Amino acid sequence: NWKKKKKKKKKKKKKKKKKKKKKKKKKKKKKKKKKVRKVKETRNMCENNHLDISKQISDKDKTECAFPPTSKQFLSTKSAHKALVGQGYSRRRLPKVQRSGTEPGTMWFVSTLLITQPLLRLFYYFRLN
Repeated sequence: NWKKKKKKKKKKKKKKKKKKKKKKKKKKKKKKKKKVRKVKETRNMCENNHLDISKQISDKDKTECAFPPTSKQFLSTKSAHKALVGQGYSRRRLPKVQRSGTEPGTMWFVSTLLITQPLLRLFYYFRLN
């Protein structure tokens, strides 16, 4: 009895470490390479011999021209524009296509008619009386 009882040491409970959640890395989207249109050889030829070609081409074909437009009148039609784009010209460089429909000239003509017609009617009405 005289022996001191050894106290039992309490075992410390180990705390469980919380696992950190791994952040998922976002996948980078690969940029698609723009397909570069191969410019046909006609373009270079046309640029060099522009004047000679334009002399040869008749007025009828000028709207459907297949060489670089120096003046905007060549690009009056959409088909001409499409032809040039098909040859490899960038749309940005080409002058914008005129919208088909009323041109400012015709609009002016119509508006003057609308204004003058009633005036003329009045004029004739008073002349008769």
